[in-house]
Amino acid sequence: MTFIAVCMKWVSGRPEIDALSGEVREQNSRFGGVSAADQAALEMALRIGTERSMDVTAITVGGTQSEPILYDALAAGATLATRIDSAHFLSSAETARVMAPALADAAYIFCGDYSNDRGSGSVPAFLAAELGVRQALGVVALTTQVDSILLTRRLGGGRREHSRVTDRAVISVEGSVARLRRASLANSLSTRDNRIHVIPLTISTPRGATTCKPFRPRPRTISRPDGETALQRIHAITDVASASARGEQIELTSAKSAQYILQTLARWGYIDRAQ
Repeated sequence: MTFIAVCMKWVSGRPEIDALSGEVREQNSRFGGVSAADQAALEMALRIGTERSMDVTAITVGGTQSEPILYDALAAGATLATRIDSAHFLSSAETARVMAPALADAAYIFCGDYSNDRGSGSVPAFLAAELGVRQALGVVALTTQVDSILLTRRLGGGRREHSRVTDRAVISVEGSVARLRRASLANSLSTRDNRIHVIPLTISTPRGATTCKPFRPRPRTISRPDGETALQRIHAITDVASASARGEQIELTSAKSAQYILQTLARWGYIDRAQ
């Protein structure tokens, strides 16, 4: 494996709309740019690249408007920058699929665990599946050794998991892991002369629409709440103390556990049917 890759996502600013005319005036950059988590991923890739004398490649998927983050990565110390050309919205699975060929020879793939558009953070998991490598998601601390990387992952309930990575892996970090170094003026000026390697989109027609909507379970029909006043009816709707506790403990293999979860979600009405 010859290099370390860091995946970054550029988010365009939200449009500001004139209240009278309804026209879009400008993009509000406060909601755009690159997330602190992606910047932390770049910083950790640069540190490991320096320690192990390995090149660092910054990669993104998008149009020409996404190139500023690649130039910033080059100014911070990245060796190469790659943009997979796409003017369409891609799902997390499709994003991972088009990025995987460019990452086939990467020793480590660093990603941020969120983007500025409040994405699902699922691209690292899809990347690991596409590449057939291990994954470490939700990393809050990272230290390097000669032949391995020590990771601390955030778990539920305030717990932590400590892992050692000795082989190829996709590592998703939180923004608190590191702060991206400040690029020198000389580097910032010189990187504008560098050329970004552009790769054409390798899928013919992206699945899905051009906009992404959050998942919404099917509505349920419930009986009218009891109560003579509106306040009493609100109390009846929001009262959880009267609900009976439900819990069960089962022991299944991984495959059967996944199937059981899908069947339960279908039974509760969250999905149409178990896959």
